[in-house]
Amino acid sequence: MKILIIATILNFLKVNCLTFSGFFGRSLNKKYKIISNPNKMEHVSTFRDINVSESSIVFIDIDDTILDYGEQIDEYWKQNHHDPEYEIWYQIMKTITPKLTDPHFHDFINLLKRNNCEVYLITARNKRFNHKTYEHLKHHNIHHLETHHLSGYSKAKYIKENFDYSRYSRRIFIDDSLHNKKDIDENLENFETYLFKKRK
Repeated sequence: MKILIIATILNFLKVNCLTFSGFFGRSLNKKYKIISNPNKMEHVSTFRDINVSESSIVFIDIDDTILDYGEQIDEYWKQNHHDPEYEIWYQIMKTITPKLTDPHFHDFINLLKRNNCEVYLITARNKRFNHKTYEHLKHHNIHHLETHHLSGYSKAKYIKENFDYSRYSRRIFIDDSLHNKKDIDENLENFETYLFKKRK
């Protein structure tokens, strides 16, 4: 009889402890937004926050993701100019020597290369600006990276039409534009997308 009572008590405690533990765990997850897979984060301000693994394919935007043209270009975007051919933007941009958004960018590229990853720069810039793009990338010694000018074409469509990414277990896309991030999320499967926001 005593053994039966003890077994009943132990079973009661076990059930309630599990219930409490499950509830408490769910509460912590909800409160702190614990992320089960850190590679799925949406917002980064340094390339050090992006994990690297072997044989990945990586697509990186240029403007405000790699290169920072400062207040003049920031002000251009705020004023929302009617500039369909980006001529006003180009006239401002070509007078500026940009800085890197992140001093750790070279370390990130070197890490990708050591892990046998393929890296492509993919920009919405018009193709006729490619000379100035090359000049600015060369200034920071990153002109060796293959660069694609899309002239405003959808980045998701361009990647799908021009790259065979099926053999890569990880496909990474990094851009400062929420529009471009959503374009990839909604139209390409199994891509990790990072919204890059440069530090002021």
